[in-house]
Parts: sequence; C-alpha cells; structure tokens
Amino acid sequence: MGSAGLKIAVAGLGYVGLANAVMFAEKHQVVGYDIDEEKIAQIGAKNFSIDDQELSDRLQNRNLDLRATSNAEDAFSGADFVIVATPTDFDEALGHFNTRSTEEVIALIQKHNPQAVIALRSTLPIGFSQKQNTKYGINHILSAPEFLREGSALSDCLNPSRIVVGGELVQAEKFAKLMLDCCESNSGGIHIMANSEAEAVKLFSNGYLAMRVAYFNELDSFAMAHNLDAGAIVNAVSEDPRIGMYHNNPSFGYGGYCLPKDTKQLASSFDLVPQSLLGAIVDANEKRKSFVAEIVREMKPDVVGIYRLLTKAKGDNFRDSAILDILEILKSQSQKLVIYEPLLSDSHFHGVPLESDLQDFKERCDLVLANRIDAKIEDIPDKLFSRDIFHRD
Repeated sequence: MGSAGLKIAVAGLGYVGLANAVMFAEKHQVVGYDIDEEKIAQIGAKNFSIDDQELSDRLQNRNLDLRATSNAEDAFSGADFVIVATPTDFDEALGHFNTRSTEEVIALIQKHNPQAVIALRSTLPIGFSQKQNTKYGINHILSAPEFLREGSALSDCLNPSRIVVGGELVQAEKFAKLMLDCCESNSGGIHIMANSEAEAVKLFSNGYLAMRVAYFNELDSFAMAHNLDAGAIVNAVSEDPRIGMYHNNPSFGYGGYCLPKDTKQLASSFDLVPQSLLGAIVDANEKRKSFVAEIVREMKPDVVGIYRLLTKAKGDNFRDSAILDILEILKSQSQKLVIYEPLLSDSHFHGVPLESDLQDFKERCDLVLANRIDAKIEDIPDKLFSRDIFHRD
C-alpha cells in the first residue's frame, strides 16, 4: 500500500495510461486495467515495449506499487480514483470520436465501484463527460485532459505544462491536488473549470499545434515552388517573439495519435457555429502530402525508398503518419517503392517490399524520402529528399 493509503485504478495501459500509472505508483497503490493480456504480462515482468526511456527505466528500476489485471472487479473495487485512458479514434463514417471503449469502462466502474471519482484522461468530444454524469445521475466524472508527447509521456506527466481538470469543484480540486502531489514540478497553473471547458482546452490546444505545423509546411511548399531557402525564412520569421522558435520544423505533414483526429473532432464540434480555419487546417495537411508526392513524381526516380514510417523521430508510432499517405499516392502512380523500417519484420507493408538491410536499401534506391533525418542516412545527401531543416521534431 502506498504511503497515502489510496488505491488508484488506471483503465487503458497505452502510453498515456502507463505513464499515469507509473507516476502515481511512486506514492500510491495502483492497479492497471486492460483487455490486452500481453500488456498485462509485460507490466508484470517490468518489461513494457514502449519507446519512452524514462518510463521504461522507472518501470524496471523503481519500487513501484503497481500491478495490472484484466479483471474489472479486481481493478475498480475499492479504488478511490479511476483514471480512464482508453483510445478514442476518430470515426470517419460517424464524423466524430468513437467513445465506445470509454463508455464501456465507465459502465464497469459504475457496476463495481459507483462511488469512485472517475478522471477521464482520454481525448473526448466536448460535452461527453457531462453527458455521462447525467446518464448515471452522478457528479464525480471529471475531464482531466493530458498534454503528453509521444516519447516523453512520463516526463510530461511528472512535469506538466499545466493541470486542467473539469467537473464538480470539490472533486476536481481533489484530483488536481492528487496530481500535483505526484508531480516533480508544475510549470503552469492549476485550472479548474466545467467538464466541457476542459474538453475544449485539449481540442483547441491540439488544433493550434496542428495549425502551426500546417502553416510552416505551407511556407516550405512556397519556398520549394519558388526555389527559396526555407530555413532562412523560417528562422527569421520565428525570431519574432510573438511567433517563437518552436514547433516550426517543416515535415511531410502532421500525423500521429493526436493531431489528425483532434483537429477533425474539433471541426465537427462547431456544428452550426461558423468556422473556416479548422477545416482549412485539415485541408492544408492533405494538400501538403499531395504536393510532396508531386515533387517526387517530377523528379522521375526509378526506385523510391521510404526511410522509416514514424510520425516522429523519437517514437514507435506509424498511426496516420504523413509518409503513409504519400506512399499510397506514389503507389497509385505505379512508382517502384521499397521501405526501410526496422520495427517491421514482414516481407511487405501495404503491398510494398520491406528491406531489412540499410546498406542494401540505400543502394537499391534512386531517391530516399525521409520525414526526419538521422545520422544513419546522412551519407547519401545526393539521394535524400526531406524537408527536415532543423533535424528535430
């Protein structure tokens, strides 16, 4: 039992849930809940396959009060707080987030421990948590959005930019204090607000970040089209203190767990409220990928190599990576392709051959596309096509 005597359950053991579980397990008894038996076994063995060095180190080397189970009654019964971090992907057919997994977990909590304070850390539609409170006739479902970066989730948990909690004041303050007590530092403030306002904070934050990516990518597209030095322009623009030298490195397009789905969800949330900017951000990202593919086509390479499928240089996530859409565009044009991705062991990916030997990959390709450049491909500058100016995410 942790020193504070609290039992905290964490539902959903992806990178968000696991980072929260490890943070709280320093001081409290934490039980992780997931339906994936492999994840549960990995946590039991203190060997979780996630690309976050600090998270892996703490899981393996700290004396954490942490265990995992697929038994909902075991996980939720007696818990003071239940943190929910289940996936909420954007459903293109429905036009909004698929919240089924979150709703199923809330129903299980209500069955086994209806008194537990529920903190929803998943990214959710605006209004979701209040609707769940109304559905069950309670007031202790909170919206507590996370602002974690892939590859540094635990560090961001321990050193949050701010703590945002939406819900009934007393319960929200309790959860905010719980988080603050387990943090190493909190560089921002503690923001207590209504449930829907907290959900809006998360979506508008990611909407703005997507806008920055799209903006600097369009700047880069203009520079390419007019044979200008994009790096010189980006550096000078970003030194304006109102703009800032951050989140400004051109790429093939934004991707990953959050930005693609969150911008679409935010745009759909406007409903009858007039908006044009958010839809333009989504459209700009699609146009960027098409523009990059067209530049590649105009180069008329025989074999195009795709160096890594990752969204970010530090990560293990392919989801909605911009390079995947560029790959599909080139494939539809009958372009010969080969992929180097050491995280994959099959012979093909999306019908494209995989090359496991990096040197052979370099020799086979006339042109190598790399969303992010690293030292392993700096020896082929004449073959390399990337828009990575600063060699960082």
